[in-house]
Amino acid sequence: MRKQTLIGIGALLLVATGLAASKRTSGPHLTALDYADIQQLYARYTYGSDTAARNGYMYADTFTADGEVVILPDTTIRGREELAKFIRRSDKGPTTIRHFTSNLLIEPSPDGARGTVYLLLANIGQDREPVAVVGGGVYYDQLTKTPRRVEVQETDVRESQRQGSARDPRGERSAIEVTPPKSRAAS
Repeated sequence: MRKQTLIGIGALLLVATGLAASKRTSGPHLTALDYADIQQLYARYTYGSDTAARNGYMYADTFTADGEVVILPDTTIRGREELAKFIRRSDKGPTTIRHFTSNLLIEPSPDGARGTVYLLLANIGQDREPVAVVGGGVYYDQLTKTPRRVEVQETDVRESQRQGSARDPRGERSAIEVTPPKSRAAS
């Protein structure tokens, strides 16, 4: 009798484990390599944005051919040529440090993945200005896997708001509230 009870419990555990595993793998999913590729994508994106490496194409090549950046409220840059041109618009070089991203959240989606990452903008030695946090926000990215690698299809850049409810494109409340420091002239 005891042997039958143990066999029954073992069978139930096996079925429960199988059901739990099938729930985890149903729907869109990403591999460990996909997660690593997406982390490298964000590293190239940020480094390329700060340095304009490869004449702006390190940044631009993180996007699909028709990829776009939407900077609210009214700026959209579309396509690799325009993205590279946008990144080259100011004085940059290999030691330019401005964009800091953190708290990368990667979620599988039917079209690839969604990436959400906090952005902190700093002035570190540019134009002989004092080191300061100058802004921040959140990137909301739709990522797609191409034959080359994972690339950004679209990014919405939402600047942090001093008060209230910054909202992401999916209608969720943003968790970041970064306020730029007050100007020294205003003090």
